[in-house]
Amino acid sequence: MFSANCNVKEDRLHLYSMLERGNYWDKCNTSFFLPLFGYGNKKFRPIEYMANFGAMDIEINYVPKKLKYDNELNVKNLALKDSLECAFQTIFETRYHSHCGIVLSEKLFKGFLYKTPFITFAQHGTLKTLRELGFSTFDWLIDESYDEEINDKKRLKMVLNEVERLLNTPIKEIEDKIKEHQYELDWNRERVRIFAQLQIDNIINLFDVE
Repeated sequence: MFSANCNVKEDRLHLYSMLERGNYWDKCNTSFFLPLFGYGNKKFRPIEYMANFGAMDIEINYVPKKLKYDNELNVKNLALKDSLECAFQTIFETRYHSHCGIVLSEKLFKGFLYKTPFITFAQHGTLKTLRELGFSTFDWLIDESYDEEINDKKRLKMVLNEVERLLNTPIKEIEDKIKEHQYELDWNRERVRIFAQLQIDNIINLFDVE
């Protein structure tokens, strides 16, 4: 699993906690809370992050972690090499509240560009919106019913359960499914290019003067 999580947020602390409790770090290439590297690998207790998603294990030392090919002085933004070594991604969007309008960030489009399946904790209906834009999501590998859950706490639990299931799935089984659906991953990447060009054309048209 590949996952890059910069800022300290409660939902990402729950992901960290799940990975720690299950001892899944050897199956992951993940980063967490990178700005804290500037403070000497500062450890912290998440007392202030216990409101929305339920109590978390405060005995865990939530230590900042970096990606395999990063160093603490030069954190790369694209992380292409890191992502290509993983079979799937977990993307935690900055905005996940169901009462907000759906915002599609660069994280999702980078997921398509990397051509790896992803599960995302985002606003409910995000995957539906992506499909309406012509992208293929990953129900052939991932139970995507979480996208329909409006309750943020329940949706987070569904996402974490699905991530844990994938981490316990034999890698060969995941790789075989990815090979079977490679054409969809290729299509998503091409769709990003088309989508980006449409946006560029729309911006240019704003400045067209007859």
